[in-house]
Amino acid sequence: MHDLPWPFLGAEALANRLIPERAMRASYQPVYPDVFVPRGVELTARQRAEAAWLWSGRRGVVAGSSAAAMLGAQWVDGGQPAELIHDNPRPPRRLVTRNETLGVDESFDVGPMCVTTSARTGSTSGGTPCYACRRCNGSMPWRMPPG
Repeated sequence: MHDLPWPFLGAEALANRLIPERAMRASYQPVYPDVFVPRGVELTARQRAEAAWLWSGRRGVVAGSSAAAMLGAQWVDGGQPAELIHDNPRPPRRLVTRNETLGVDESFDVGPMCVTTSARTGSTSGGTPCYACRRCNGSMPWRMPPG
């Protein structure tokens, strides 16, 4: 099996000849269009957020429960849809996009990805708690003590 860091964009892997198409189709499965992970793997919320960001062409801003996971929340379920601020109105299954405008102080880089700040992650622009924060009634989950 080819050991590629994942998730990865299939088109990039094929263009760079990192893996033959037949091997990619046999050993990996798409989580979003053209975004692949090893067959049978259960994604963590962080991995799903990265896959969603790749799907966006590396232009989306990770938001909501996905941002909470990127900021260290351990309890965010990888089976939940990833959340992005991105202008695509028709995302694939298990991905929620919002076409919103962020202020200059509402996002920052986590590695190569742009992620909403903890203050922005705690609530959407309308003041409604995000998916992650509904569980803890709007408090910041990554600041909660364990247990």
